[in-house]
Amino acid sequence: MDDENWREKIQERIDIAEKLFEKSTTFADENLTGSMKLSNRIKSELRFLKKIISGKIEFKDDHLSSSNLTSLEALVTCIEDTKCISAILCPFHVGIQNGDEEEIFDQERKVIVDIVCNDGSTWMKVVARNAKALLTAWEGRGGFGEKSIITQAELLLATANTNLNNFHPPEIHFVFYKGVPLTIANGLQKIGITVKGNIVDDQNFETENLLNNSKLICPKLESKKHKTTSVNLDITALLCLVSNLCHGKNNFEFAVPVLTKQAIEEQNSPVLSKIEKFIENKTLYACETAIKSFNDIVQTVGGEKEKIRSYELLKKVIVVDDNPSERTMFLQNSGKINERSKVIFGTGDSLKAVTVTANTGFVRAASQCDVRFSVFIHEARALTERKEKSAKCLDSKKNL
Repeated sequence: MDDENWREKIQERIDIAEKLFEKSTTFADENLTGSMKLSNRIKSELRFLKKIISGKIEFKDDHLSSSNLTSLEALVTCIEDTKCISAILCPFHVGIQNGDEEEIFDQERKVIVDIVCNDGSTWMKVVARNAKALLTAWEGRGGFGEKSIITQAELLLATANTNLNNFHPPEIHFVFYKGVPLTIANGLQKIGITVKGNIVDDQNFETENLLNNSKLICPKLESKKHKTTSVNLDITALLCLVSNLCHGKNNFEFAVPVLTKQAIEEQNSPVLSKIEKFIENKTLYACETAIKSFNDIVQTVGGEKEKIRSYELLKKVIVVDDNPSERTMFLQNSGKINERSKVIFGTGDSLKAVTVTANTGFVRAASQCDVRFSVFIHEARALTERKEKSAKCLDSKKNL
């Protein structure tokens, strides 16, 4: 290829990369989780292409064919055309086979899911290879180290089985940017993969069709959301359920500023009704560690009414042994991750029960370690009955 021709083609790719980078910054502006990873990948490709055109890297023909730009372009296109995105380029711990059927947690290995949507109930993998290359790899005639699409699908299925969303494996969608051979589409569908993109005859590879004109919209799957029937109560939830602050006594200015702040919040956004609505008609569990800590707090700082409420509440709660899940115990202790929280959340995980909690610090820290819990988040409320004696009682209609 002559000098002018390859420079023109590289410049075309630089122009595409710059447009992709601009789009990726809009994802960051929308606070889409993982958008910075995408921007960094595009910047890396852009730097590489600019080094080629500047002569810092000697041009080779395979720089055009092996560029990562097509994959990045496919991913950006799918992000733009997909609704209800929760995260992009999201890491998950790999599921590995243990015996004939059971998938277990492997804390050492991770896979990256291109797009997570529908509140985590759907995973999307974007495939940028053309249909002919896909079929070649499928038939075992691909290059050294090249994984067939079925191998990738099986790995994602195994990983989904150990990274449950509301205790059910996420649905997996494969999105084919340049078409998919009929044989592969059928094979993927047989193992439970949803296929999106143009399906082409196995011999019809003359054109590399892009996605068809219909948008690749992943609709919100309200009908497929799994309802939970079991709840795991964290210490914070137990406190909210018995606190005087949540039972109409929020018209105080307390000597402790944080309690006054909670009183203001409770007037504007009552917590009790939210929790009660969520736990209604569900089986309530709490582990021994949570119950012991809760009882210690009630006996130490609780007022008489709060103690009575706690006694009545615990009649409705099934107390279970501490039994944290394997993946929870792999979490390393840190400022936000401690043994008590690991036991409480981990026991809920083992029970397949949604943990009701105000401990957002632990939830975020665990997520950053690629361990995601099924939770119902509420605002924190303290026990305040005994503090009312030293507090200033205000008009209940007054906004503190």
